[in-house]
Amino acid sequence: MGAVGIAGAFLSAGEQGGDIQDGIYHIHEKLLKLSDLMYTGTGKEMAERRHALLVAFFQALEEEIEMGKE
Repeated sequence: MGAVGIAGAFLSAGEQGGDIQDGIYHIHEKLLKLSDLMYTGTGKEMAERRHALLVAFFQALEEEIEMGKE
């Protein structure tokens, strides 16, 4: 999750010959679900902050992709 998770998703997609859509798929299918898996207080607090960053980035990315289609 968070900035490192975002970077890793796109780095991994690129290493595997994928594109931006593969990175988006990974964010949607895995990273956005991770915050629900935390069970300690500290883990939940860290996950909340990182999840918020991830959601904001994901929304901005989707908006920019849609704008590029116009």
